[in-house]
Amino acid sequence: MPNPGDIVDRYTIEAPLGSGGMADVFRVRHTATDGLHALKVLRSGNPKVRERLMQEARVQAALRHPNVVAVTDVIDVAGSPGLVMEYVDGPSLVEWLEQDRPPISERLAVFRAVLRGVRAAHDLGVVHRDLSPHNILVQRTADGPHPKVTDFGIAKVLDPERAAAHKTRAGHPMGTPAFMAPEQVRDASDVDQRADIWALGSLLYLVVSDRLAFDGEDILQIFNKIDRADYPEPPAGLPPGVVAAIRGCLTVDREKRLQRCEDVAALLAEPRAVTPRPPPPQRLSTPSPAVRGPSEAPPVAPLSAAKGSGRGPTALLALGAGVLVAGSGLWWGLRQGEQAPVAVEEQTPIEQVQVADPGEAPPPSSPAPSAGSTAPAPDPAAPPPVIPHTPSPGPGTAKPGPTAPAPADPTPAAALQDAATDAAAAARGTWTLAGDLAGVQLEAARGKARFPPGPVPAGTYRVLVDGTSQAQVVVAAGATVTVSCTRANYVVTCSSESR
Repeated sequence: MPNPGDIVDRYTIEAPLGSGGMADVFRVRHTATDGLHALKVLRSGNPKVRERLMQEARVQAALRHPNVVAVTDVIDVAGSPGLVMEYVDGPSLVEWLEQDRPPISERLAVFRAVLRGVRAAHDLGVVHRDLSPHNILVQRTADGPHPKVTDFGIAKVLDPERAAAHKTRAGHPMGTPAFMAPEQVRDASDVDQRADIWALGSLLYLVVSDRLAFDGEDILQIFNKIDRADYPEPPAGLPPGVVAAIRGCLTVDREKRLQRCEDVAALLAEPRAVTPRPPPPQRLSTPSPAVRGPSEAPPVAPLSAAKGSGRGPTALLALGAGVLVAGSGLWWGLRQGEQAPVAVEEQTPIEQVQVADPGEAPPPSSPAPSAGSTAPAPDPAAPPPVIPHTPSPGPGTAKPGPTAPAPADPTPAAALQDAATDAAAAARGTWTLAGDLAGVQLEAARGKARFPPGPVPAGTYRVLVDGTSQAQVVVAAGATVTVSCTRANYVVTCSSESR
């Protein structure tokens, strides 16, 4: 094996980067251009292993995508083939999660980029078959983290003409155990791109929770959990599309599983912000409600599975060309009972959005009830009460006691009553519902009062669908807000328009 300082072909060995089951990786520098590269050198002389390395070179050389590590050359290193690859100055995905502790928004942005790289492979008819955190490198750039998928050593080519020379033995699993699809555990030769979709679901679970979806004391226990899709519930507070994507990917029956990377990307699409139009001019000046949007999801738990345990990602995930798992045939023969297909379920309620609304006036106090009576509960939708005007006694009416003062002019009180009625009307708006999705209500940010379509007090509201908060809207005084909600792929999306 080469050592630092050695010159191999047109490259100078600078430092080792890592070592896997079948190959070593070095950082090298081109002697003419002074550019940095990574060199992957095969250790095994097995012809089948050598052919897999050459397959990796062909696949990655054909995949020109910003989220896939590029292979630029193949050279001879003391009789062994060496792959010259793009040098990625950054940690693996699992190391990045542990070291940087990124917020959920940045985690999802990195996963979406990985998804784009895998989609590029699928578009060329290539199934990776070993998508794991150690086969994704994260480059730190001025624009933020930039992930790249690597290690296509056990990739499967779906094109029959190209796949003739790259056959996998039937009945043998290939990949990293915790990220293998159920059909891949049984027979790695009988997989298609949906095996990568399963692995993407396991990766997404790790990215948002810092733990493995499928963990166990040994490989047999992991395989049993995979066969039943037995994984802990995703953390509370995640966006509903993330939960739906995890469940859609981790479905045992691949016919019911999400089928393409585009399906996963659609569930993870960032929602567009809805900005209501400015309200029309008002006769009475009222303070505008201050809105505080939903906060980011709470920070996830530490990477307990990544270190300090023999069954965390560090112990289970192999760096290099992947892990060849033996004993699957024995496990499959001993497994009893039929597998139960797991259907994608409806998403669980997501975090409630807390909204501050200082513009809402507190309900007016009412006189204390008399003995034996019950005070009615205040109605949050009712306008402010108007004190009735009682005319003073007219001339000639007898009054006991001292002489009463002259009767007051009723005009000021009538004007006050009219102004109060006008204020109540001006402080209300209207909301309407578009579409045929049932169970949609508005819930006041304060008081939790719920309103069907119709007049509502001006203020800030949550849009509830079947009791679950999906969005927030501001109903301005005198305005009409139209709320539209749709359901697709188990995800409810709501938007609003004010006029």
